[in-house]
Amino acid sequence: MRFIVACICLLIVGSSHALAQDDAPDIAATPEAFDYDSVSVGNIREHGFAVTNEGTAQLVVFSTEIQGADADQFQIRSGGGAFLLNPGPVRLVSVRFVPTRVGPQSAVLRLETNDPDENPFEINLSGIGLGFPDIATVGPRILAFNTVSLGSTDTLAIVIVNQGLVDLAISKKELTGPDVDQFEITDGAMPVSLAPQERDTITVSFTPSSNGEKNALLRLTSNDPDENPLDIVLSGSGISADIVADSTSHDFGEVAVGASAVHTFLISNQGSADLLVDSLVFLGADAEAFQVTRGGAPFSRRPGQTQQLTVQYTPTTEGVQQAVLRLFSNDPDEPELDFTLRATGLTPSIVASVASLDFGESLVTLDSTRTFILINTGRVDLRMLGVLVTGGDSTQFVAESPRLPFSLAP
Repeated sequence: MRFIVACICLLIVGSSHALAQDDAPDIAATPEAFDYDSVSVGNIREHGFAVTNEGTAQLVVFSTEIQGADADQFQIRSGGGAFLLNPGPVRLVSVRFVPTRVGPQSAVLRLETNDPDENPFEINLSGIGLGFPDIATVGPRILAFNTVSLGSTDTLAIVIVNQGLVDLAISKKELTGPDVDQFEITDGAMPVSLAPQERDTITVSFTPSSNGEKNALLRLTSNDPDENPLDIVLSGSGISADIVADSTSHDFGEVAVGASAVHTFLISNQGSADLLVDSLVFLGADAEAFQVTRGGAPFSRRPGQTQQLTVQYTPTTEGVQQAVLRLFSNDPDEPELDFTLRATGLTPSIVASVASLDFGESLVTLDSTRTFILINTGRVDLRMLGVLVTGGDSTQFVAESPRLPFSLAP
């Protein structure tokens, strides 16, 4: 009887051992792999994995970690670490794709468990890091030119940089705006491709043709996805000198030959830039009768300032004389300013009341006197400087006259 009991006991034990052999955990996950698709560098995409135990014994997860060549591009946000999982419940493990570089990325979510036939358990992770070009400027997006005299040019440059992660392609550069004709792109070939952090310089010149503030835009067309086109503000002011005279003609009137007359012109700069008068010239057949005695070229005057220019007329011949005084300056619309000059040179004309004097017969040692009159028939004063008796018997005659010198009016 004891033997039988023993046998029964052995059978029971043997049966219990067989049942224990059938109990085991069985790890599973949904999904078993995941593609995060394309994610821009710097952005995040998150996905959850439902980890279950399909076995009959408790599942022990000793560790949860991400491994692989691009493990640094993925992060376990929640549900990771070590944990126990009985049959039935679900453990949600949340994993993020956080690309920091461009291109395909892959890794595995690795779980070390007590699953007897699937340890470690791995979930494949993949995604593509997207990079974009990012057009930017070194410094403000404005080219502020100095005030520039009309006809002159000022040049400025702006540096373009690619702050993105892939090549920047600038396909077009153009000028637009109300004063586009006042600016010119003078350097910077198109099209141009800039690698990340590479730079390119674009040069623009400003040549105003009229006074006042000028504005335009330098527009760059590129493959930057969120800033295309890129506009750079261009601004400048055109200024110019404006030469003005109080008069541009003068008649010196009648001036005796050998005498002089003067006249002063007042020159002013009514513009917005410095006036430079660099030279002057007298033109005309009678130019030698005129000269500048004060305030001649070259000279410069700031806006609002004046310059006195004195002209002297000294006739050497009788008659009407004319000339033109021409000033050369940087006034853009009046580079040559002419002054018309006129005068009349006059000479006196002396006439005697008699052509000859006959003293007749006179006793030796006795004086005989004859009188005649000098008349000035000219139009200017006649000045008598001296009287001289000439001829073979000049010692026999003495000329008596008012005190010399003296003048005779016309």
